[in-house]
Amino acid sequence: KTNTLWPLILGIYGDDRVSDTQCQKAAHALYSYVTRRMLCGLTTKDYNRNFVSVLQKAHARTAVDGLAGDAIEKELARTSGETRIWPDDGEFVAALMGTNFYALARPRQRAFFAGIENHLRDDKTEEVSPIRAQWERLNIEHVMPQKWREHWPLPDENDEELVAKREQAINRVGNLTLTNGRLNSQMRNQAWPKKKSALQAKSTMLVTTASILSAPPGLHTNAAEAWATGWDEVRINLRCAHLAALALQVWPRPDIAPADEETDDDLDSMDELDEDDDSLD
Repeated sequence: KTNTLWPLILGIYGDDRVSDTQCQKAAHALYSYVTRRMLCGLTTKDYNRNFVSVLQKAHARTAVDGLAGDAIEKELARTSGETRIWPDDGEFVAALMGTNFYALARPRQRAFFAGIENHLRDDKTEEVSPIRAQWERLNIEHVMPQKWREHWPLPDENDEELVAKREQAINRVGNLTLTNGRLNSQMRNQAWPKKKSALQAKSTMLVTTASILSAPPGLHTNAAEAWATGWDEVRINLRCAHLAALALQVWPRPDIAPADEETDDDLDSMDELDEDDDSLD
């Protein structure tokens, strides 16, 4: 929880001069700001002073034209330094594509997957009510288990490079998902066919069904058809990229550079993601 946000939020929503649209713009900017920083592992220690400063700028803008949401978005985007910066797309994607997402605190992991899940739900899905990251029944599960050696053998377990890649893949975001309750300990470590059945029984969430039990969008036909036949490092990497792309939609950042940077140096982070779906054929 980030309680230091409340004075800023109440200061905007409690001002009759600020339209609903501007209030929503402010809320979305703050949601993205704290989420990106949280998932990038950045500190919260300067939030109080930062948000007081942002609120002052918002009040000043409100007195002129009521565009408090615009002011908040701009001020957050122009902050710099580790204690205040709003991570850009490149930094955000790099954090999500890393090898140890599971090291984040469980509430942060749940907040990420809940945000993705709620983004995927629409009026065409069976479940349209938003889920809340605080729900105790929501559990983070590994698809390929941490204890993989018995039921998920490598072609050559004496190959140190293969073992290292496997160990690095285990705790990546692409190998994690959200379930309605914990899988029992025996089923958790089973081979893919049984693990897949367990996930089907425990999670109707789209973060599971739409990118683990079936292929994420964008793969060519052969790769999509082969997707659910196994689970390996290639699929984990592709799902990392898929989740990172969704995260950019859920928690967008305006195209405004920090105050101490040039504004024409925007990053196109997704160009760096591997184009390796051919290996699923």
